[in-house]
Amino acid sequence: MSTEQSTTTLIGAVNSVLLDAGERQVLNLSSPAASKAARYLQEAVTEFALLHPWDFLLETTIAQSWSTSTADVGDVIRIYGVWSGTNGYYPAKYLHPDVYRHRVSVPTAVAGTSCQPLYWTQSGYGQIKCEPYPSDFSAQSKVFISVHKNLLAPSTDTGVFPIPEAYIPLLVLRALAKFAKNHLDDSQLYGLSTREYRELLAYHRRAASNAPTSSFNMYRG
Repeated sequence: MSTEQSTTTLIGAVNSVLLDAGERQVLNLSSPAASKAARYLQEAVTEFALLHPWDFLLETTIAQSWSTSTADVGDVIRIYGVWSGTNGYYPAKYLHPDVYRHRVSVPTAVAGTSCQPLYWTQSGYGQIKCEPYPSDFSAQSKVFISVHKNLLAPSTDTGVFPIPEAYIPLLVLRALAKFAKNHLDDSQLYGLSTREYRELLAYHRRAASNAPTSSFNMYRG
């Protein structure tokens, strides 16, 4: 999937929020208004990742690490499926954690490229278990996990947003709405920016509706 990011910096987006709010633009994030706008933009990034399975956030990857049968996938919003890529791509069947614990009382370790997980479950935030599980790097590199990635918002003035540039106006509108409500106590600006935000969000969701997301769920249940 695409890993493209915007060219807009945090300070640039902050100034867009301040300009639309009728506030003076800034050179850094030290002022109360600028720091609030920055925080609202960072919150908007987190919300954006949760609101839709955007195509550039869907990824098939391998685990960051393994501890016996438990794999750490990292900071992800959702895990869709587990596949083995030894001789073709074979999906493991998802089991509810309670069913998995009942069925897999003693995990089975398999080394090398013959490892082909039959079952998997989510065992914690960003963690899965699978049976059998890969016991060495060769096997671990052949177990693929389909995920909906999370986003890390920029934290410095010159940090850029980890999303395509086309979505930046959406973040600015969301931050502007929060700024109008919490900093300016301006109900009119809040209502206007919230309405524009929802309309733009609906547009982007419709535009992204052809993303191949539903197929990831075919083996859950």
